[in-house]
Amino acid sequence: MLYQFYMTGLTCLGDKEFDYALIVCILYHSKDSIRVLDEAMRISKRIIIIENT
Repeated sequence: MLYQFYMTGLTCLGDKEFDYALIVCILYHSKDSIRVLDEAMRISKRIIIIENT
């Protein structure tokens, strides 16, 4: 299994390079959650989001 960590402004991944992007408990803590989601949608075909409410 391949793991990639998203770091703001440092992505060099191609469009739709992954089948899935897994976002776990990060949107609440992110300064720009829309940018995180936009980047996840760009690099993957599908997104799985898990957030603690």
